[in-house]
Amino acid sequence: MDSMVEVLFFSFVDPPNVRIVWPRWMKVVFVVLQVCCFNSILRMDSMVEVLFFSFVDPPNVRIVWPRWMKKPSPMQVFALIMVTYFFVTGGVIYDIINEPPSIGQTTDERGNARPVAIMQYRINGQYIMEGLAASFMFSLGGLGLIILDRCNNPLTPKLNRIMMLGLGFASITIAFLATRIFMRIKMPSYLQA
Repeated sequence: MDSMVEVLFFSFVDPPNVRIVWPRWMKVVFVVLQVCCFNSILRMDSMVEVLFFSFVDPPNVRIVWPRWMKKPSPMQVFALIMVTYFFVTGGVIYDIINEPPSIGQTTDERGNARPVAIMQYRINGQYIMEGLAASFMFSLGGLGLIILDRCNNPLTPKLNRIMMLGLGFASITIAFLATRIFMRIKMPSYLQA
């Protein structure tokens, strides 16, 4: 360790004739510097070994997975990600915290109450149905992109490819236009020059 310190600090300076006693934390810092400076590939496991396991001796434990626990299929993972995406973009966390009504209401010129699905003039507020409708449009656009990606398979027949291209572009276009209409209803002066 002392030679490491000499290489790092005293290569350009003439050291005094005093023997330096380094604290333990300083030695850990020097080892980290050694790993960073002198190894061509910095690996996270070597950093953890240096920082953590120099003080702690880990037990030798063998963990066995239960037999009923299996690796999920790619379609199950996709479905989980898509459902999570739907709920997160729909503002479910906002709905749980603020508890807005599912739809709102406003009075028309005759004084009658009429239901409203989109909360106007509040960019940071929403009704529950508004969030779910916007989330459905975001998910529809994402599915359109996935369909366009899937039609690029060379084994897809020409008729299926044309149908998938049409469905993908239609999904993306509908999602884009509907989201723009929602935003225009919410903020009437949105993107008006």
